[in-house]
Amino acid sequence: MQSAHQQPNESGIRLLIVAEDQQVADRIGALLGDDPACELQCCTAVDQALKRVRRQPVDLLFLCLPAAELLDSSTLLAFHRCNSSIPIIVLDDDIDDFTGRRLLHQSASDYLPLRTLAADTLQRAIRYALGSQRQHAEIDYLRHADPLTAIGNRQYFYRQLLESLARIDSEQHQLALVTVDLDGFRKFNNSMGHSAGDDIVKQLSQRLQSCLQEEKLARIGGDEFAIILETEADTDLKAATLELIGRLMQRVSQPYRSGERDIMLPSSIGVAFAPAHSRELDALIRQASRHDSGPSSCTAAAMPSSSRTRTRTRPPRSPSNRSSGRRCVRSSSCSSISPASICEPARSSAPRR
Repeated sequence: MQSAHQQPNESGIRLLIVAEDQQVADRIGALLGDDPACELQCCTAVDQALKRVRRQPVDLLFLCLPAAELLDSSTLLAFHRCNSSIPIIVLDDDIDDFTGRRLLHQSASDYLPLRTLAADTLQRAIRYALGSQRQHAEIDYLRHADPLTAIGNRQYFYRQLLESLARIDSEQHQLALVTVDLDGFRKFNNSMGHSAGDDIVKQLSQRLQSCLQEEKLARIGGDEFAIILETEADTDLKAATLELIGRLMQRVSQPYRSGERDIMLPSSIGVAFAPAHSRELDALIRQASRHDSGPSSCTAAAMPSSSRTRTRTRPPRSPSNRSSGRRCVRSSSCSSISPASICEPARSSAPRR
């Protein structure tokens, strides 16, 4: 499932050790031996490790830090928010059962006494943590996968959006919520049949996936999709959103294949920004999903009060297609979106009928 299910690493297990004392990291490396299946990385500070987890894939995390400090701080929570799927094994000289249970309650996968740690114990803990994580990932996939398109479903979308909104405060991130839906899809579905409608939805899903890089995609309605674009504070979010919308418009303005015919279904694209306009999940979804009426060419306008942009893609029918009787429509060039148009007031805000 795109953006919701991580594929296993083919090259080996990527292990990250967080230890203030380099000798502790060296000892763990010695216990693991020269195993070609293990790729070892080390960090001496929590902040450094958090940055690495955000930017690079990690399969297992060793926290070689005092257990008491971990319980009194938000370190475990910070790693969980950064990537909730990474198993965390805490290693400390003094961990009793009571402390260990508290660590497990705070999202640690396992705990090991560092002083008496042996190679076979460490290997067994790694196998258990990775096996348990794999089982959880499979269950999570089944819970959060849309059965038609195999991308994230509404539940997956809510979880990802909540995590992204939390990073606005904790890591000063920013995000754009982009929604895409088909205009007139219900009429097409009723006239052509649900099987044909499902095929169109799958085609739209594939087109959206082809436009994405690190963004998260989910299907949140019958023909409605949501994309979460998350960036750091020093990134020009509006320019990145504009670039994404440009790629989306190129793909969704192309004809769809239904049976032996090419048909055109116009699309609407909506945008809402956080934290510039709102930090509330429901408010962002509601604002990004609003529809504007407008001319049949591509337009874009946004209201600062409602923090949204709606883009309509409705190319005109080609005269040659009209004469041939085929419902194939060439896409007209959509060049009316500019960076300023994402922020300027809308000229028309009448509700779409």
